[in-house]
Amino acid sequence: MTNIAFADLPVAPTPPVVPWHRSVMSWTGWDGSEWDLTRPSSGVFLTGKGVEGLGMPDHQAWTSQSPAIHGQYYRGFLVEPRQVFWPIYLYSDVSTEEWLERDRAFWRSLQPGKHGTWTVSTPTGGKRSLSCRFVDDGRHSFQWDPMHRGWASYGVTLVADDPFWTGEPVRRTWAQSEAVDAFTPVPDVVLNVSSASQLSTAAMTNEGDLEAWPVWTVKGPVTSVTVGVDGRTVQWNVALSASDTLVIDTDPTIQSAWLNGVDVTSQLGSADFAPIPAGHELPLSLTMAGTGSVEATITPRYFRAW
Repeated sequence: MTNIAFADLPVAPTPPVVPWHRSVMSWTGWDGSEWDLTRPSSGVFLTGKGVEGLGMPDHQAWTSQSPAIHGQYYRGFLVEPRQVFWPIYLYSDVSTEEWLERDRAFWRSLQPGKHGTWTVSTPTGGKRSLSCRFVDDGRHSFQWDPMHRGWASYGVTLVADDPFWTGEPVRRTWAQSEAVDAFTPVPDVVLNVSSASQLSTAAMTNEGDLEAWPVWTVKGPVTSVTVGVDGRTVQWNVALSASDTLVIDTDPTIQSAWLNGVDVTSQLGSADFAPIPAGHELPLSLTMAGTGSVEATITPRYFRAW
């Protein structure tokens, strides 16, 4: 007599989830070319060891002393230009011609006096960028002929004149529609809400490490508009048609206004330019006469690449 036993097939255990992932770094040259610096198969990549420019920038502290008081007074700090260094490996497994074309294209993206963008993306989805300018290639002689071997290593030095990493721009838009009776029947809508209430409750958060200065974009039609942060405002009292676009940049290094690309800073009314402090949410001060829209854009700035 034959005995047959039935049993469930063994189930393979679920493979463990790897908790560690790499950051992704890329370079966009002044010529618009894009280079993946963390994928070796791209032919141009960072060797990893010795990369500089990702952490805190150098800064100079300003202090003063008094003969009557021990210690010193801290007056503030000034962040210096950020030094950047890339240990780069550039290669081709195909031919001398391909290596030569890749080498030429990469160095074409790095030229004195011209800025490109170094971008770092984290596994969690964050992305920050740094504007860099080429300084030195770190190699004034070759020990071997790179065209014969198909590879070369470089020590690329760059400088970030603006030392801060920037996050992706944050934009919010408010539109002022024509007044509507709250109880006027509208299909599929229970209650009509005027967007004027949105202007009065508008707020914005700056998640950066430094203050952020809004760029205001106003689209007509409006007869006047006031924009600002927490009671500090900029006024515009010239009518804008539906085809007009007014841009007001409050950055201290710019602080100007353009109407359809023409400088109209002198036509601003009272102007008290104000930033949103680091790590704060502040109410915005918005009023608009008309049915246009106003958009606020801030670019968070950070000390580090993540």
